[in-house]
Amino acid sequence: MQQRLSKFEILYDASLIMIMIAIFSCVHSDQT
Repeated sequence: MQQRLSKFEILYDASLIMIMIAIFSCVHSDQT
């Protein structure tokens, strides 16, 4: 059970990081 939770947490974290990077990229593109 813990392994499954860990996998889900990693996937959730990866999604959050990807979204943050996308927003950061958009902001950087707007500034230029």
